[in-house]
Order: sequence, then C-alpha cells, then structure tokens
Amino acid sequence: MGQSTFFPILSSIFAIVSCGNDFFDEQKTSDYKVPLTELCSFNYLQWKELPENSLYVPTACVPRAIEKVGNRMFITTPRCTGVPVTLSVFDIDEIVDNKCPQLSAYPSVEANKIYVGSNNIINVQGFAVDQCAKGQRLWLFDTGVMETRYGPTVIEEPAIIVIDTNCNQIVRRKELPTRFYSVKTVQGFTNVVVNTAMDCSNTYAYIVNSLDGTLTVYSYKDDTFWQFYSTLFNMNAYPDSLFQVKTLNGTNVHYQLDANLWHLTVDYVSQKLIFSARSSKHLFTIPLKIVHNQRASLNARELYDIKYLGKLNARGQSSAFELLPGFKTVFGIQEQNYGIFCWNYRKFLSDNEVKLVAGDPELLPFLVDMIVDGSDGSEDQELIVLSNNKAGIVADDFYMGVENFRIFTVSVREILEEYPECGAPCFDLASNDN
Repeated sequence: MGQSTFFPILSSIFAIVSCGNDFFDEQKTSDYKVPLTELCSFNYLQWKELPENSLYVPTACVPRAIEKVGNRMFITTPRCTGVPVTLSVFDIDEIVDNKCPQLSAYPSVEANKIYVGSNNIINVQGFAVDQCAKGQRLWLFDTGVMETRYGPTVIEEPAIIVIDTNCNQIVRRKELPTRFYSVKTVQGFTNVVVNTAMDCSNTYAYIVNSLDGTLTVYSYKDDTFWQFYSTLFNMNAYPDSLFQVKTLNGTNVHYQLDANLWHLTVDYVSQKLIFSARSSKHLFTIPLKIVHNQRASLNARELYDIKYLGKLNARGQSSAFELLPGFKTVFGIQEQNYGIFCWNYRKFLSDNEVKLVAGDPELLPFLVDMIVDGSDGSEDQELIVLSNNKAGIVADDFYMGVENFRIFTVSVREILEEYPECGAPCFDLASNDN
C-alpha cells in the first residue's frame, strides 16, 4: 500500500508535465547484452542513529548520489522536511541477501544536525572522491539551504567541504563568496568533480550550478574560488528538455527538466574538461589551462576555446558520465533508456557511435548516478549505478514494500569484450585528437 505523505520534488528543475498510459518506444531488457549485478537495495532508508530532535519521514528520504572508498559506500540525501541526515555511509561487508544495511550519518550524527551557526553539513546533492595516496578525501558542496513546505530555508552559507576519510574529520570548509550565487540559484549547485593530477595539495574542484549555468572553480592550494559562464553551459534546448519514462506501475511520466550545466569529467591526457547540460544531448570540451586560470574567467566568453564533441543518441540525455583513464571510453547513464552507454572518445560523438550496453526498465526505473570503482586502470574496474525510482515516487506514490533504491555494478571488462568498438588500450592514449 502506498504511503501518503508530503513528498517535495527535490529540485525545482524537475516538473511533471503529464502522466498517462500512452505508448512510447522504449528500450527492452533484451536490447542489452552485458549483465547487471545487484550490490544491494533499499525499500526505504533507515539510520542506526539520528540527530537529536530531528524529524524522520521515511518517504521523504531519497538518495541522490553515491561514492565508494574501500568497503564503504557513501550516499547523499538532499535535505527537505523529514530528511534527518544529508550525508551517510554504510559498510559493504554488512550487506545480507542483497539488502543494503542501515546507514550511519557521516562523518558523525552531530555533523548532520541542523542549527544555525553550527557550520554543520546541511544539504548535499552530488559529491566526489579524490585519489590521494595518503588517504582519499570526500569533496562536497553544501548549499546550506533546506527545502520545507514553505520554500527554501537558509541555515548556513553555501560552502565547499573536504573530509578526510581516514580520520573521518572535516579538514576544510570554505564559504562561497556571495557574488557567485543568489538565493534563487544556490540550490542549483548539484555536482562536484575533483582533479588531483598535479598533487593532493594542488587539487582543483569544479562545481556546477544547473540553475544559472555556471562553472565555479575552487583551488585547494590558494583557497579561493572563481567562476565561468558560457551560453554553452546554458543549453536548455527544446525538445531535449522534455523527458519520458515508464514507472514500475506502468505509468508513462512526461517531465521537463529546466537544467543547465550538470556533469563534467576530466580528460587528463588532453588536459580538458568534458561537459554537458542536463537538458541537452550535446557534449563539449574546455581546456584546463583556461579553467585553472583565474584571470581567464574575466575574459570574453568567446575566448574560452570551447570545442564541440557531438550529440548523444535518441532519448540519450545523461545525468552522469565518466572518461576512464585507462581507455579512450566514455561511460554514462541515460534514465530514459534505463541503462548504461559507452562511446569511443576518439570518434566524433553521434547516434551510431553510442552503444547501449547494460540496463533494465524494471531494475533501473530512474537512474541518477554512476561512479567508476577501481580508477587505477586495473582490469577489475566496475561501473556502479544508482536508481532511485524518483519518477515513480512522484507520479504514483512511495510504496515502502517495493525496492525503490537499487545499486548495481557492471564489469568494464565485460562491456569492452562485448563492445570492443567502445574501447582502446592504454598504449593508444596518445592518439587522442579531441
């Protein structure tokens, strides 16, 4: 039986246009050749311990993003009324019969407490993990804003937060200057990507804002921010902004995403950022020498040297994609196709070059995040994906007896064995012409 409750749409960019039973041509499970392996699933999220006096409404708690460090899986839950914790972790060794265990607030229960002036972690969507040799650090951007029935409530100033996962301590918190955001757009800070290619003390974080279409850069060494804007960050072109998926109940949901710059991945060989707007199928690159130059952010936008990579496949808008360091392969997720795609980065991006390799409409009804596990380039790399059934929860209801939130893995080796046209071995990396 569905659990009726206040369930805020977790971002102002997601708006359902209509629901119905009209037919549309969707991907079938038989279209995918590479198997999915379930790591674990949640019917609903539970915590071992909650902050004192916090309000916990199970049907309001929806995971948005995942990251993995060793045997620990980190999860974000965007904060709204009824969400007691925004950053959590569970131990993979505690999984039993593919059921995810109860969560623990991270880095502590106290750090997730809501009260003004605490410098606690208030509201996190996307986050990232770096690859520092002395211990991986968790990078997140806290909007400081909580969604309520009456609209957004400001608790803290927005800030980038860095957590040492060895000692589970916050080692850096830097507030974003007010000139880089407004009250109306602060909730648009949805994703963070980090670059530690130089060294861990000279890390750069790239923070995207999907509402105002800006790219904010943070230098760990200089402890400062600067920001870029381009019309190509702001591509919200009809009809690419219109989406359609089928829920587990069979409801066809039409929705519109008013979202701009959304995801990035680093091309370390050619020293570029690959980027795309959420409501677009077009991909571009911008040189890191521009992005890392604070003075360049003051230049005319036509001097950013942005290059066009091409366009994704039908229904192919992607909320997450990654260029693997050891291959010339971009992997990503597409919620409208309920699956994972690959593309040979050496080739111009087009419908014919995109291969849909793994997926399932019932197992992955609403894909929201993907990470690469084993980013050292080993043959044991896996893609880990999160589906949170968001369209079904909003359109149908939150059914607590259903596996709403599911985490699956897919072998990179198996994908490239089945689709060799997507990959290139390490010795070909120097041949990149993009």
